[in-house]
Amino acid sequence: MANVYEITLQQISELCDSFTDESMLSEIPLETKTEIAKKLFEMRRGDVVQFGGRDTKNKHLLFWDGEKLITPSYHFSEHGTVPEYFEVGGDSGFKIHHWFGKFNYLHNIIYLKEEVYRDIIKNFKLNSDSKFECTVNISGEEVEVCSWRANIIGRAMIVYPYNRIEVI
Repeated sequence: MANVYEITLQQISELCDSFTDESMLSEIPLETKTEIAKKLFEMRRGDVVQFGGRDTKNKHLLFWDGEKLITPSYHFSEHGTVPEYFEVGGDSGFKIHHWFGKFNYLHNIIYLKEEVYRDIIKNFKLNSDSKFECTVNISGEEVEVCSWRANIIGRAMIVYPYNRIEVI
């Protein structure tokens, strides 16, 4: 599971000379935010850093890629999602619930590694409720996958509790 680190406004002002108030958060360059986070925390790839408290649009929420902080993906929602860079599944991928339940407003959307996606496509079957579904192994976990559409065009999935994901 991802760790979520919060950096307070006071910590930012102590480590960033030009910072005076919360309205300046968006003006701090990503490189500077990376340096602040590296001074404060021992982060692992996939961890999350929140600057100055939580907000509904996740404007100051960033992901640690192992070397630097990166922004959420905004392809599906103005609230952001886990970046496509963090693929789920396979030997080097994350587990489907790595970020689940960690954020108030971040949508639980993940991106599957290509080989996991191909396995889903190969196994999808139409059930009696006109829903496509299958069960696949993702990083050692049996996961139920469903879709209400026959045209599965992307590797993005919504994560639900109890090892269920839905194609979006």
